[in-house]
Amino acid sequence: MLNKLIPKSEFAKNIFTLSLGSIGAQVLNFFFTAFLTRIYSPSDFGLLSIYISVSSLIGVFSAGKYDVAIVVSKDREQSISLVQLCFFITLLFSILTLGIVVFFKTLIISHLDHPEIYNWFYFIPLTLFFTSATQTIWMWNVREKNFKDLSVIRFIETIFNGGTSIILNFLGAIGMLFGTLFSQMASFLYLVIKLLSREKVNPFRFEKDALTKNAILYSEFPRFNILQGFTDMLLITGIIVVGSNFFSVYVIGIYSLCMRVLQLPMGLIVKPIAHVFFAEASEKHRRGDDFYELTKQTVLRTAFFASIIPLILVIAGPFLFGLVFGQSWRESGVYAQLLSLWIFLDLVKAPIAQIPAIIGKQKEVLYCTILITLSLLLVIALAGYFEHDQPRKAFLIIAVFQSVQTLFFILYFLRLSKQNIAI
Repeated sequence: MLNKLIPKSEFAKNIFTLSLGSIGAQVLNFFFTAFLTRIYSPSDFGLLSIYISVSSLIGVFSAGKYDVAIVVSKDREQSISLVQLCFFITLLFSILTLGIVVFFKTLIISHLDHPEIYNWFYFIPLTLFFTSATQTIWMWNVREKNFKDLSVIRFIETIFNGGTSIILNFLGAIGMLFGTLFSQMASFLYLVIKLLSREKVNPFRFEKDALTKNAILYSEFPRFNILQGFTDMLLITGIIVVGSNFFSVYVIGIYSLCMRVLQLPMGLIVKPIAHVFFAEASEKHRRGDDFYELTKQTVLRTAFFASIIPLILVIAGPFLFGLVFGQSWRESGVYAQLLSLWIFLDLVKAPIAQIPAIIGKQKEVLYCTILITLSLLLVIALAGYFEHDQPRKAFLIIAVFQSVQTLFFILYFLRLSKQNIAI
């Protein structure tokens, strides 16, 4: 069974290369997390999760979604110009964000249910620049199939994040914030140095004519993918961003640790498969080849490896969370039980989520995503409003909705892969 699901091909070798780094980094991250839960409180985790969620939502706009175009662009010259375009937009957007944080302080604070986090917002421009620039170079490496560099990044992020958070724990939640920032900066520096030295590509070289030409040529990516990316991110962060209006930072912290642990399989299993699938499917599409079978096998392969997760969580979630992270975090295990089916389906969906961008069906998918996202926000708001004193019940309601919509997208993307027609 296992031999049938793992092809003996370049695809499998590339997955193995990425997985090797991811497995080591995620195991290390797991031990760091087990230590951090004993020196930081659920409320500290809650504040950090709000910061990361807000940054992630804003970050959707930071490169104009031209980073996705890097992988599907027709030649190397265009892809280099797109890297430079992404850096140019990212710099401008980060500066703009800083201006908004500074000049609209009163307005922002008035809309925060946890105003103590406002001072953290001054660091959002740094997070936006480092994460967006890293994502841009990441996409370049995916196009060039430089998967070894991407596997190293996992270790860099984990070591800097966990190590800095431990060293600065005397600062409280701020220590975790600095750990996040330093890991983002370290990842960026590693990739940009590699890009400059080995690839001889200068991402800070801005030529007006080339940038304008490719901005227009690939204009469908910001026109459709920004809103698509924003709605996709709302599907991920909406529970924290909207839920923070109804639940305490303690509950948000319990939920965030649950998701932090459940995201480990994303790094171990899904991201390596996702990046290799994106590169292989894009290449097949450029050649005019069909990639439905590749899509179907990717879904089966991911489901096979991810299937053990919900079984373990349902049987022993609270016990395992209490044992590994301390009894004060046992409740996170209960949340893991409630969310297990959704997480499993989300793991299966993630590798094939870029199919619309590959085949140019962003607009078609966008309308579905907007409708589902608005429905999710309504479900979160209603569950939070009526069941804020019973957060377990509220999160169960949200998890059921998320499971249904995720299954819908899996089937939808499979259908889209059958419509593959090279442009």
